[in-house]
Amino acid sequence: MGLRYDRVNAKASLANKDPMGMPLSPNQLYAIYYNGAQAENTDENNVGGLLRYEHAINNGNTYVGISRSVRTADATERYLASNGSTPSMRWVGNPLIDPEKHHQIEAGIFKDHGLWDIDLSVYANFVDDYILRDRFHQPVNNATIYRNVDAELYGFETAVNYQLSDNWDLNFGIGYVYAENTSDDRAIAQIPPLEGNIAFKYNNSDWLTVAKLRFADQQSRVDDDPATGSGLDTGKTPGWAVLDLYASYDMNETVSVDFGMDNVFDKNYYQHLNRSSAFDP
Repeated sequence: MGLRYDRVNAKASLANKDPMGMPLSPNQLYAIYYNGAQAENTDENNVGGLLRYEHAINNGNTYVGISRSVRTADATERYLASNGSTPSMRWVGNPLIDPEKHHQIEAGIFKDHGLWDIDLSVYANFVDDYILRDRFHQPVNNATIYRNVDAELYGFETAVNYQLSDNWDLNFGIGYVYAENTSDDRAIAQIPPLEGNIAFKYNNSDWLTVAKLRFADQQSRVDDDPATGSGLDTGKTPGWAVLDLYASYDMNETVSVDFGMDNVFDKNYYQHLNRSSAFDP
């Protein structure tokens, strides 16, 4: 078990000053988007903790744990005050933003059967005051803002290693997370889909060669409309799989040569967490 306490003090002492070339001070921007809010000296007393139980089993162990962790807003989320040529191009932090409180339940198992082993964990995370990057939904004013919502996240991760022979190994890993903004009943942006990899490895005294298949499922739970949500996702993304090959050769005890190729078949694919670029549509 463990206990953690954080004392946080935040202040923006120049929030009343207009930056050069800017017609509005940070405090004037905060007031527009957060009901007259001003950047004041802010104190937080954040308490977190962990309680975990582990139990040994034959050739492995299991565990279950509950935890509370608190994440304070960073400087961008709290104090950014970027004006724009139009109101919709503004990006304004929230000086009144509350810290996130994560309450997580997690369970897992590790088991080693000699030729193979498995490591599996599952979790549920209930978040009070999740710090959401969102949009200010008013006509001709779609500025980027931050606000607190409640959220739930569920997920799992697993890794399996299997020794096929003295020189051959098979490794498999997969992970998934489901995230929901429960205050607004919508998906949270920038959440990866189900994804993983399968790798075949050949290893002898001098050579290591690996063939790895990386893959991801489609991601259809998105927040891609800035008119109704955050618009941080560019859209739904299809599933994909690509093959990587690489190898390493030990020439002697001190020198090795590594070489390889990612995406051997030159397949076009889209990482969901990569946002689009204004310079490369």
